[in-house]
Amino acid sequence: MKTTDCKIYYMGHIAAADPYGNNVAWVCPACGYPILFVCLENQKGFDGKFTNCKGCGKSFTLRPENRNTLVIEAAE
Repeated sequence: MKTTDCKIYYMGHIAAADPYGNNVAWVCPACGYPILFVCLENQKGFDGKFTNCKGCGKSFTLRPENRNTLVIEAAE
């Protein structure tokens, strides 16, 4: 999935994320460590699979809401 022109949301607000190609770079809100989501099917961090922050260990995923919108969700 191409993310370059997508809007990225976290907790209902536009996230300070950098979408480019099929990647989204984002900073963990808990510790500030960078997280990279690869937006290809069957990749961690996309399509319901969680990516762990290497700084604090929190888990996040990137879910497509529609063609131009992606939502970052934290694991519960």
